[in-house]
Amino acid sequence: AGGFGKAVYEEAQARLWHDRSQLGEHIKQVIDTFNEAVASIQKEKAKLESDLKNADLKLLVLYEELLTLNELEEKDDALLRKAKKCREDKTGVMHQIKECQDQLGDKKAEIEQWHSEEQNLQSEFMELVGENSPYLGALLKIYKKKVKRTKRKKGDEEDLDEDEDEEEEESDMDEDEDDDDDMDDDAGPPPGCDVQSFESVIDLREKRLDMEDALQEIQRAVEELKKTHKKLLDDEKRIDKEQKQTDSEIQQFQTDKQRKLNQVEIVFALRLSQVQCLAQDGSSLERLPAELDSHVVFTIEGQQHLMSRITELHTEIREVKASHKQLQRDFKVRKKEKTQAALHIEDLNARFQDIQMLKFGQTVDLDLIERSAPDKYVQELRAKVSEAETDHRKKLSEWEKRIEKQKKELAKVTCDNTSLMEQIVSMGYSQMQLDAALNARIANVTVNDNEPLIELREIERERMKDWLAVQSKEIATLQAEINLFRKKGGHIYTTVTANRAVQGR
Repeated sequence: AGGFGKAVYEEAQARLWHDRSQLGEHIKQVIDTFNEAVASIQKEKAKLESDLKNADLKLLVLYEELLTLNELEEKDDALLRKAKKCREDKTGVMHQIKECQDQLGDKKAEIEQWHSEEQNLQSEFMELVGENSPYLGALLKIYKKKVKRTKRKKGDEEDLDEDEDEEEEESDMDEDEDDDDDMDDDAGPPPGCDVQSFESVIDLREKRLDMEDALQEIQRAVEELKKTHKKLLDDEKRIDKEQKQTDSEIQQFQTDKQRKLNQVEIVFALRLSQVQCLAQDGSSLERLPAELDSHVVFTIEGQQHLMSRITELHTEIREVKASHKQLQRDFKVRKKEKTQAALHIEDLNARFQDIQMLKFGQTVDLDLIERSAPDKYVQELRAKVSEAETDHRKKLSEWEKRIEKQKKELAKVTCDNTSLMEQIVSMGYSQMQLDAALNARIANVTVNDNEPLIELREIERERMKDWLAVQSKEIATLQAEINLFRKKGGHIYTTVTANRAVQGR
């Protein structure tokens, strides 16, 4: 019994030890899990705190940038409004310039139309009067005459005053012509002129004056449009200048704004692994210094580059010292050579002076002689000038020959025209004799029946009219040639001179 109880006791004790070990392992596992969870939470907390701190720092930077932008916002808005106003003004001025150019084009078309109508009116006048009419000069003077007229439509008093002032100015400028024309109007149509033709000419003159008034109105409108167009162009130049100045101000302002934004201090985080600025304190441990104001931040690559640069600088210093020593040696050698060359030059100058004194008895400036001697370029220019003179002399002689030939032809043509004038004079005398014979024949002939006589007279009159028309055309042509030769010089006997010579005989 005692052995059985002892075995049960040992079994129970072993079971308890097993349970105890199991519970210890479980507790240890729970504690490790808890520690791992706490460590993970601490790591996440540190990360969140770092992100929050970075966000706070970034928020501070953004807030400072916002304050800077708020300070510059008023000026920025003012510049934008100014630029917008310049663009709107430029658009408005361009529309006005286009409208003004269109109006000028319309006015020019109207002026051309009025000129064509005036030419049509002139041709109508010539058809009415006739080119060979003896009253052409008088009717043309009446047609071209400027007269005072009242407006057909009543306007404002200011318009009437302006018209009266313009009429007074025109009357002051052409006072003599107006007086003569008034006398002509008072006298009525020229003697022998048809009254209907005269009234038609007066109507044409009224139409012409209406056209001139319309053209004056158009010209005034064109002048106003030109002034407006010039003013708009000046405004456009001014607006372009203002817009360019505004753009430069905006560019300068943006540059200043960016500069101020770049001056805002920013904060960034560094990992401990990136920092290698460990200093030994009182103990043998290396720790980060309390303050980093006297330290510079750079990368490891930069540190390695600086360390390698130290070695390169030592090498460059040694090379520069060696090069400096070599240059000093070369300088001494060159200095000796320069001294020797100066002594040699002095010897040569002394010999040169002695040779000049022996040859010329005085010192001669060779540089002056070389400058005074003609160089190759001057000789080439002189050769070109001589060739050009030769060519011009040849051309001048050719033109002189042509002038002599033309003078001979002119003398020949003058002789031919003189003979033609003599023929005209003889034909004039023949015409006078024929007229006298015809008048005598008509006076001596008496016929009981008047109808044949009247018919013969009409036939003879028509024949004489045709012949006189042909003669008048030939006379006009010859008179034009005579006037042409009078302008060229020389004396030509006219019909009046020939008639006087005949009467003297």
